[in-house]
Amino acid sequence: MWEQYDNNKLFYPYTKFKIKTIDAEPIALHWNLGNGKSLNGESVSTIYEEKKTYNVKLLITDVNGCSNTIETEVYNNEGFDILAPNAFTPNNDGNNDTFYPKAIKEFNVPCDITIKDISGKIVFNGTQDNCEWNGTYMNTGSPLPKGVYIYTVTTTDVEGKKHQFAGKVNLLR
Repeated sequence: MWEQYDNNKLFYPYTKFKIKTIDAEPIALHWNLGNGKSLNGESVSTIYEEKKTYNVKLLITDVNGCSNTIETEVYNNEGFDILAPNAFTPNNDGNNDTFYPKAIKEFNVPCDITIKDISGKIVFNGTQDNCEWNGTYMNTGSPLPKGVYIYTVTTTDVEGKKHQFAGKVNLLR
């Protein structure tokens, strides 16, 4: 009747739900997402921050006023993660040419990203609309040397809460 269509554990805790098939034309779709968040609509998304099981309920009301509730469990065993790779190869071969946190891009999570070299010099600043680093200074085309770079990503979840992530990425040439 409905599906959790991003049920790939790599992308937890970012989860989207969408109605798959409905026998009657609904006039109201109310989701209780089990994390204190309730939304209306055919397609909704949420973030599950804690490693635990969440009970998700969908209340469907049709044009005749008939209602039905369906529910399922979502288990988040990964915690809040931005899925940042630990290396990339900006050699224009079409594979891993840029560094970006995959969950940020996939789920349009508002963010700010800063990348520094080992000495602490900022080599890239980006936002959700421009979060991919191509291995050049400020993405201007001036190639930076291979080596380890430090990233800091600050995200804002759907509830307005900020989360900060930091790590290392290897620029390979």
